[in-house]
Amino acid sequence: MIHPRLLALTVILGAVAFAAACGDDAPKPDAKKKEEAPKAAVADGPVTAAMLPTPADPHLAKGKEIWAATCQPCHGTGLGGAPKIGNKALWGPRIAKGMDTLTQHALKGFSGKDGDMPPRGGNDKLTDNDVKAAVAFMVSQGR
Repeated sequence: MIHPRLLALTVILGAVAFAAACGDDAPKPDAKKKEEAPKAAVADGPVTAAMLPTPADPHLAKGKEIWAATCQPCHGTGLGGAPKIGNKALWGPRIAKGMDTLTQHALKGFSGKDGDMPPRGGNDKLTDNDVKAAVAFMVSQGR
């Protein structure tokens, strides 16, 4: 009779060996999928500035910097119900309300069914133009 611990060890080692052997046949990501990785990361986990392209437009590039410094903790993670940057399903209805509405919500704050937006993202040092640039950048990523 085989000792129960030896049997368990044999089963575990067999499973590990089987998994390793099968892993070689797993489909490999192609170059196109590698290019799409940042988009998948936007949808599935926290978003950082390094994951997002830097726009050629100087206003949007400034918006990205402001987003990274102030907006990312909420709009990069969904904290407090904030629509995560790049999430078209969440940003679409907001974008449909127009830039004036989005900008006013960002400047003055907003309380909605999904959460609260503090005035100026909680950063009183941001100028109106800074806030407008950050909103424009987030909108550019949500289209």
